Amino acid sequence: MVDAGFADKFPFSSFAKAYLKEEHLNEELVKRGVNFIETGVGGVSEYAVARLILSLSGNRIKLRAFAKMLADRVVFSDHENFVLIAKDFFPSTDFFNFTVSIIDFIKFFDLNSFQVEGGLVYLNDARSLENIVKKAVIKKIEDIHVSNAPDILKKEALKFQPVVKESRGKLLNKKCMIEILKGVSEGKRFYGSMALSIACLKDGLSFEEASNILKVYVNNCDKGVNPFTEKEALNTLKWVYSRPSIHFSCKVLKSQGLVSDCSDCER
Repeated sequence: MVDAGFADKFPFSSFAKAYLKEEHLNEELVKRGVNFIETGVGGVSEYAVARLILSLSGNRIKLRAFAKMLADRVVFSDHENFVLIAKDFFPSTDFFNFTVSIIDFIKFFDLNSFQVEGGLVYLNDARSLENIVKKAVIKKIEDIHVSNAPDILKKEALKFQPVVKESRGKLLNKKCMIEILKGVSEGKRFYGSMALSIACLKDGLSFEEASNILKVYVNNCDKGVNPFTEKEALNTLKWVYSRPSIHFSCKVLKSQGLVSDCSDCER
């Protein structure tokens, strides 16, 4: 049976609503919410406050890291808990045949690249099932957009606002590169990481500075069926930085479908 302990461990589940305390919003609760962001220690109330703060901050990278931290609890939990969460997000889950109904599936994902037959989405194995449950949890946690809230929350949100530094190079300030940095769709993510890596190199950024830009890019990209990881992006960056004579070409970007003509295109 689901109890308060389960709700605190999985505060994003529908079961947790029953355990959300009607607690007055005060400095102590906000402090606990901030601590939850960094440590994951706390319960349903702390989770709710933490999520509000991150939404108000506009820091989508921090919100994603927060979501991943909580989603990992599902994957590394015992099988009984995993079944409860999987059924919570996908009630039609068949754990023997690894199928989910289309109706449940499209609440979170597109059907592209998945095997569909007879109203069911067929997954490859248990790991594939774990993967979609984890992604669904992340999507649910990230799906929050708060523009107004009590001042006590706004004050804390300021501490989590992303620090935006102006790119110090000519290429990274091009309109096309700014658009690529916002993320691209599956099938183009590698090309985007290559383009940004070359731009960073040519603009004279250190490897560490370039790494931070690539990490932002990865978080902004379409997650798709197969996630594009920081490791993949940084491997591309290492490859580019080991070849300082490599050229930046707008024509290549166009041929890869990353950009169309723009007003500041030179080559």
